Amino acid sequence: MTKKETAKVIQRGPQLLSCREANILQTADWIQDYLQLNDKTLKKIIITNPSILGYSVTTLAGKTKYYQETFGWSIQDLVKVLTAFHIMSLSIEENLEPKRKWLHKTLNVTNDGISKLIQKNPVLLSANLDDMVDRLEFLQGQLELNSTEAIQKFVWKAPGIFVFTKGLLEEKIMWFQSSSLGLTKREMSKVIRSQPTLLASSIENNLEPTLQWLNDRFGQTETKNLVTSLPSILVCSVPKKLEPQLRYLQVLFELNETELSSMVCKLPSILGFTQTSLEEKLQFYATCVGSRPEALEFISRNPRLFSASLGNRLIPRWEQVMELDLPERGFTVPISILATYTNTRWELYLARRRKLIVNSGD
Repeated sequence: MTKKETAKVIQRGPQLLSCREANILQTADWIQDYLQLNDKTLKKIIITNPSILGYSVTTLAGKTKYYQETFGWSIQDLVKVLTAFHIMSLSIEENLEPKRKWLHKTLNVTNDGISKLIQKNPVLLSANLDDMVDRLEFLQGQLELNSTEAIQKFVWKAPGIFVFTKGLLEEKIMWFQSSSLGLTKREMSKVIRSQPTLLASSIENNLEPTLQWLNDRFGQTETKNLVTSLPSILVCSVPKKLEPQLRYLQVLFELNETELSSMVCKLPSILGFTQTSLEEKLQFYATCVGSRPEALEFISRNPRLFSASLGNRLIPRWEQVMELDLPERGFTVPISILATYTNTRWELYLARRRKLIVNSGD
């Protein structure tokens, strides 16, 4: 280690100064051997969690055994969590087991599910259990999380909610109702349930600036519609995602500002699509209608066509159309039908076309 790194380790783990050098070296050797670490990863773990060197090999062996047997963690899983959070400082009897049992009961998940939750947000292990219970009860009431399934889905999306203070959660929830968004409690509940990570976003640095940009660009009424339709828009980067996406759409469809706003308001999720995804669908529709300009003109009038899944809906249905040789038999299949019909309506549509083919004797 460099002098700077050594100073950081001592600053974070001053108790190491009272440990015998032989014990520290023995522990470091065991960690490196058991976890199969190279020098670089070992150093990273020590800098992140210096106090790990203060534990005996027996203690560390017992805790690694608990994590591996209880959660089925591999060596790689242990290393991943250790480089992010000091799990070895937690008591099995006083911290880990009570929390594991509560998560199992509250979320109705297996140890494997709890393991994935912890790996997603290791800091979850450091939260006080009483605080976790209190925060979840608060959110259940505020966000109408009325079933185990709803709670499980919400927590899985944002396990970090358990390390936020109740006051911070209250502040965020109030912001959605008192800001220029002016959401009702039901609207607020729906928005946050859909995008729980909003509770982890800074009001001053993220939410408020993005909301102001949306208001300036689309107006307050349309902004509210955009947020309720696509809550994730509030956590999108304006310079890195929203502005480039708008420029791309404007150039692609040759739209003026009013037309661009109209397209986005008709299909808010278009702001979240990757340009690769949009291009692939555009190419598909161009194949269907015969040319790219025709496809662009059609989609500009009906942007919801972009919401259809290419792999799950468009391609399989087009393959059915081609199997029946519908274009060759003189049957035009509007892409609006191809993209928007439910599976039931689509099967009825195909059945009628098959019947017409049979009746024609072709």
